[in-house]
Amino acid sequence: MAALVLTSAFGAACRRPRRPRPAPAPVAAPAAPVAEAEPVEDEAPRDPDELMVGPDQAFGLPVPLGASLRHESPAMKLYDVPASAPRVLRFLERRLTVRSAEVGALGSFLRGARLREGEGRGVFDVGVRDEGGHTQLSVWDRTAPLPAPAPPVNTAPAAPRVAF
Repeated sequence: MAALVLTSAFGAACRRPRRPRPAPAPVAAPAAPVAEAEPVEDEAPRDPDELMVGPDQAFGLPVPLGASLRHESPAMKLYDVPASAPRVLRFLERRLTVRSAEVGALGSFLRGARLREGEGRGVFDVGVRDEGGHTQLSVWDRTAPLPAPAPPVNTAPAAPRVAF
């Protein structure tokens, strides 16, 4: 018992004094929300995994660098892109506003997509299909045709009708 009292007294005497805890850092008022900067297409990508804009366009939609045109019709263009499907989808996400999307493991379909810049009135349906080492990119032009101009209105007075 004496050993227990001696150990507890000795232990209490050998303790290091505790340092006082530092005061918590002052919390600054939340900053005003910062508007998200629009990506600049001529600028080199910030992320090395990001695809760069190529020289080709599908109905006004920029296509990734290295994409090769496989098929073309008046309303559809099909490209082969040497990149994975997630990279192609990120490329498109930066440039399009999408009305609805169906995303799957091997392919995705974006319906009612419009360019974010507001340049042009194009509406697209975009298909992205993973083909292993490359991706198939299909772009359909769903832009409604402009209404035909109305025929000119004849403003001349009508000739009187004469009955015989």
